[in-house]
Amino acid sequence: MNNIIKLCFIFLLLGSFSARAQDEIKKRSLDVKSVVLDGNGVPVERAVIHAQRGFAKTESDRHGRFSLKVEPDAILVIEAKGLTTVTYPVNQLPAEIKMSRAPLYYEEESDVPIAFQTVKQGELINPVQIVRPAEEDGIVYSRDLNELVGTRIAGLIGSNDVRGLGNALVVVDGVPRYKSLSAASLLPSEIESMTFLNSVSAAVLYGAEARNGAIVITTKRGQAGTQKVSVKVNYGIKVAKNMPEFLGSADYMTLYNEALVNDGLNPIYTDAEIANYRSGENPYQYPDIDYYSSDYVKRISTNSRVVAEFSGGSDKVTYYANLGWDRDNDFVNFGPAKSMSLNRFNARTNVDFKISDVISNTVIGSAVFDFDKTPRTNYFNVASTMRPNQIMPFIPIDMLDRTDENINAMIDASSNIIEGKYLLGGTALQKTNPFGDIYTGGYNQNIDRSMEFNNILKFDLNKFVKGLTVSANISFDFFNSYTQYITKNYAVYEPAWTDGKITGLTKYNEDKYDGKMYIGYVTSYRRFGFNGQVNYTNTFNEDHHVDAMLLVSGRTYFNFAPNASGVNANKCPDKFANLGLRLAYNYKNKYYIDFSSSVTNSVKLDPKNSIGFSPTLALAYNIAEESFMKGISWLDHLKVYASAGIIQSDLSIPGYYYYDKVYSTSTGFPWNEKASNHPSVVATRGYNPDLRMEKRKEVNVGFDALLFDRSLQIAVNYYETRITDKIGKSTHKYPTYQTDLAPYGNDVGSDRFFGGEIAVNYTKKFNDFRLDAGVVASLCDSRVLTRNDFYAYDYLYRTGRPVTGLYMLEAEGLFGSQEEIDASPRQTFGTVKPGDIKYKDQNGDKIIDNNDMVYVGRGSNPVNFGVNLTIGYRNFTLYANGYGSMGGHSSIEGSYYRMSGTDKYSVVAKERWTEATKATAKYPRLSSVESTNNNQSSTFWLFKNRYFNLSRIQLNYSFAPHICRKLQLGHLDVYLLASDVALVGTQNAYRNQSTGSLKTRSFAIGLNATF
Repeated sequence: MNNIIKLCFIFLLLGSFSARAQDEIKKRSLDVKSVVLDGNGVPVERAVIHAQRGFAKTESDRHGRFSLKVEPDAILVIEAKGLTTVTYPVNQLPAEIKMSRAPLYYEEESDVPIAFQTVKQGELINPVQIVRPAEEDGIVYSRDLNELVGTRIAGLIGSNDVRGLGNALVVVDGVPRYKSLSAASLLPSEIESMTFLNSVSAAVLYGAEARNGAIVITTKRGQAGTQKVSVKVNYGIKVAKNMPEFLGSADYMTLYNEALVNDGLNPIYTDAEIANYRSGENPYQYPDIDYYSSDYVKRISTNSRVVAEFSGGSDKVTYYANLGWDRDNDFVNFGPAKSMSLNRFNARTNVDFKISDVISNTVIGSAVFDFDKTPRTNYFNVASTMRPNQIMPFIPIDMLDRTDENINAMIDASSNIIEGKYLLGGTALQKTNPFGDIYTGGYNQNIDRSMEFNNILKFDLNKFVKGLTVSANISFDFFNSYTQYITKNYAVYEPAWTDGKITGLTKYNEDKYDGKMYIGYVTSYRRFGFNGQVNYTNTFNEDHHVDAMLLVSGRTYFNFAPNASGVNANKCPDKFANLGLRLAYNYKNKYYIDFSSSVTNSVKLDPKNSIGFSPTLALAYNIAEESFMKGISWLDHLKVYASAGIIQSDLSIPGYYYYDKVYSTSTGFPWNEKASNHPSVVATRGYNPDLRMEKRKEVNVGFDALLFDRSLQIAVNYYETRITDKIGKSTHKYPTYQTDLAPYGNDVGSDRFFGGEIAVNYTKKFNDFRLDAGVVASLCDSRVLTRNDFYAYDYLYRTGRPVTGLYMLEAEGLFGSQEEIDASPRQTFGTVKPGDIKYKDQNGDKIIDNNDMVYVGRGSNPVNFGVNLTIGYRNFTLYANGYGSMGGHSSIEGSYYRMSGTDKYSVVAKERWTEATKATAKYPRLSSVESTNNNQSSTFWLFKNRYFNLSRIQLNYSFAPHICRKLQLGHLDVYLLASDVALVGTQNAYRNQSTGSLKTRSFAIGLNATF
């Protein structure tokens, strides 16, 4: 509740100056009203009507009607998606405003940022995919970028992996900045659009860094003649999906005894001891700690966010600013950790200056500060491993024998009396405990700071040479992370019990605090970038459109991550430099050709191999512009694409000078038959000056179509990709005893990636109903074309199988008896007893070893899909989305399911193998030692990786324009949402289970107000 009050206060504070400004306007304003209609006379809903200057702004209702208070000399601007913007002086405003339909894909909102430039969607030659968060403000609320794109982009596996090739390069405001989308320090509310360049021909201008494609992000800008203030407030809860369940002390002790007996050892717990733990009569002497109980872990945690946006400007200067605050609380429910949280502050300012008719300048700055206060221990890591009977973390003082002077002295000397009534417990083997770590062990304050800066200078030379522009973009980014921490030593006590009373204490450690705050875990990251370009765009005789670009681009990345001695392990910065050329031509917006290429310089290779040329060619044919297609009324647009090209890249080279030979000193060798050793120099890597760049070779074909009065959109693409000249250590050329001599080379193999992508979207309005439904799907498969396979058996060869192929032992169930073990092939992965996993002898040599591993399926899912649904009725909007995946396999991992040795036992142990359950057991026997046989990679733990996640349901209500006017608002939405609503698939319990942290679903309420 306190957080809600704080957020509302901030909301009112940010809006107050806008309200005051509107009050001043109101004193001298007049009321205007009209109706907005399209070319067919249909009312236009949610058309934006605003004055060119000032705060006056509103939207049309579902009947197209609006009213607005404006100054007598105001000029109104009316904008609507897909329609041509119109302006009227107030004194000439008609009773009905007719807005004509803009040319398809040449509307004002159809700008598409691509590599180093922006084009109209109708001019695209390469198929790209676009997400426009700015269009959905107030409709779809997203907390992060991964959630925003996961259900909308075909060919994207997860949130960043393009076609199974790896993470795409993330470009922000023209600057290559991030190696993955999850690393981007951006809020969805800051973003105007995101363009996904999956193909080689679309991404090639970014050079070697774009080996896996690129994601081009453009942040919001201000608009001349408008002033806008908006505030978004969100308050939510996170609910644990599936709390881990572990056995209590008595059950654990019983089963551990069983594990000992299974190993031929004697039990260590007596029946009387187990009975005492089970009775619960003295939980301090016989502890039974459930570390996930509600006493220690909350089932619900809270989070909140407030974002304020300011934009506007004149014909000389426009601005956009974004200020945000996030707070995320944890699930630990005791001690100082109860109030610890993650706080994130962000600020962005984008300012565009028109210095003259020729020169313009854009300055972009952003900063993000994270303050994450946590205990000195990861409670959940400890909770998932510490056995329930291992220690009694709290020793009640009122159970101590206070007649004992030693005990009294210890109590008096202690500076850590927990809640005024407990000492901290421990043992000689366990001299800390997680509760002591949180109550008295100090804390960490993890601080991350990132800042980004762009300065873009543009020269519009159109008055000298029509269509000629020159621009330069200089960027500097900085990231710094460190931890400031206070660490405190604390004493723990091991009690001695007599007749239910503590008659003695053994103390371990001392209560000690030096009063200092320390700094550690320091890392920093600096990025400097520059690109300069010359663009020429012109149309000749109305039919011939030419677009040319020449660019130079370079970036350096320096990562400082010192070791314990303060020495930076990263000796060299990452450097990328390339020249780019784009030549594009289209005839009558019907026939298109694009030649794009880059010349990359690599500082990782020998100078003679450092230059890589990456050419691409793309063709497109807009069939809908042909005269013979004009009579097809239901076809609005049909364009077919084809492209081919190569990107040469050094991304897969692990570091610098890998082409060179490396030597090191050895421990020595005996000489002259004497017992002494003499130092020697040995080779650790061979020399290969011919090491060259890896190549991604690709062909794409596809089409996109718009049907039935622009209501149905279909885009289809098929691709074939070859990764050749793969880089790795050429060990196959050397005997096993000389592999250290192997150099890095380009002869370790080649791979083929292939598949298709489809996106379908249907948009329609039926009276008061609105429908927008979309589906994206992709098939991303792969094959190993060549490998240096040297195996004794054909079934071990990788060639011809998926790149992510899984090779495992084939499990044949669990051994039921010693006789069955004796009659089976000898297993070499450790001692085997009844209840252990039995593996198939693939080669018939009567020995189970690594030669018996076989291909069992793909390790990644080739089929991925997402669905999006928006249903509107009057002022209500229901939005839902989800994503699914199938076609591959995954394996159950972790000690929650695969228990052995001294692992803590989960409830899964109830389904273990025993003599009594041998016919129905789901899991192997328990063992008191590490079960190396059962923990082999095998089909016993394998499952088909199929699932669908209903990731979001959101219900919006938009207040009617007349209510917004009374509230002095331009627009107001309130919403309810639920995230990670439901998961359907195989092994759901395993997917929803996590011990080191909790997997959650979220619920929130929020509002979005525009002044």
